[in-house]
Amino acid sequence: MGDAASLADPLLGEGIYYAMRSAQLAAQVTGEALEEALDLSSYTQLIDTQIRGEFRYARLMTEIYYLFLPRGIGCARARRSSGRGSLRSSRGR
Repeated sequence: MGDAASLADPLLGEGIYYAMRSAQLAAQVTGEALEEALDLSSYTQLIDTQIRGEFRYARLMTEIYYLFLPRGIGCARARRSSGRGSLRSSRGR
């Protein structure tokens, strides 16, 4: 459950909601298994469909963010250094 099951949001790192949701699903499946003598494999299916499915989009957004992060840092550095140059020239330096 939760972080132990690698259920932290890949984009934000948030895991409390997913820990609680996975615990709810575990309780549901355990209750059903005790009543009907079923195995617990449906827990894995629920986690995959209800939680890990959401992570697919978060993981994609994380990959896009980190793909463009170096370019953004480079642009910010270039802008910052060009800004200093124009400030110096406006002061007559």
